[in-house]
Amino acid sequence: PMGVKITELYRNNFERKPPATPAAPQENAKYRVYKKLLTQDTLNKCTFYLNDHAAAFANMETTYGVPKETVAALIFVETRLGTYLGTENAFWSLASMAAANEPERVKDGIANLPLTPAHDAWLQEKLKDKSNWAYKELKALITHCTVNNLDPLNMPGSVYGAIGICQFMPSNLLPYGADGDGDGTIDLFNPADAIHSVARYLKAHGWKTGITVEGQRNVIKRYNNLTAYANTILTIADSLASGTLKTAPPDAPTPKASKAGAPKKKAAAKKTKKQPADAKKAATPAGKKGKAAPGTPKKAGAKKPAPAQQ
Repeated sequence: PMGVKITELYRNNFERKPPATPAAPQENAKYRVYKKLLTQDTLNKCTFYLNDHAAAFANMETTYGVPKETVAALIFVETRLGTYLGTENAFWSLASMAAANEPERVKDGIANLPLTPAHDAWLQEKLKDKSNWAYKELKALITHCTVNNLDPLNMPGSVYGAIGICQFMPSNLLPYGADGDGDGTIDLFNPADAIHSVARYLKAHGWKTGITVEGQRNVIKRYNNLTAYANTILTIADSLASGTLKTAPPDAPTPKASKAGAPKKKAAAKKTKKQPADAKKAATPAGKKGKAAPGTPKKAGAKKPAPAQQ
């Protein structure tokens, strides 16, 4: 895990990133979403989850005032409603990172990085910082499991130790974990506890009745700072509330109506040098070939008619 983290940090710090592909004219970075998650299948699964845990969601809304659609959408994006909880052992991930405080202990994990002596100070600093962070998270995990009679050695998690249906880091368990089913314990692998814990976290970070869409976005970004992450949750929540699949967050500008099908403007009449024979006949009285119609005054120096007159 520490090798993964150092590799990520190295690339962010030292490798030149390719220029970003310009967004399409109709797109705005503020409203970007994870398009692959915005499907009818997503709505069907979230709707089933809301119905299956209706009592927990109802109690959560009463307690914290966070809409059930928002919490369900967040849990879907995090773990596909608890069906993907991570492939690592949370205790092992955090313990190994806590122990990896020297280059020698992480050399196999960063063997492919082009590190030079110039990177030594940077590497030492990052290893110390991240190992200290992991040690605090490990202690929080052990404390949480001890208080709630859970087994820390048999707990799935992400590569960095996030756990449960809502993927909390262990340090968030004490201040934001909630007992949703009233059994006296907090277990984030229990849907009711996870549902209440998400709502408690969002409320603690600024969610309130009447909050604007921009305010909602900012609160959700405290959970994960990616704008597309927050927008996807807002879009799924809006879709669930309306019963109609949406493709952008509620405050995204409405796309301009397509011009397809609009009547085409008539092309300007083409200039012609000669009038058609039929037109000449119509303009010249029979039997008066080549002469102006009776009563038509002659214009001195008359020029060729303009196109609109032809």
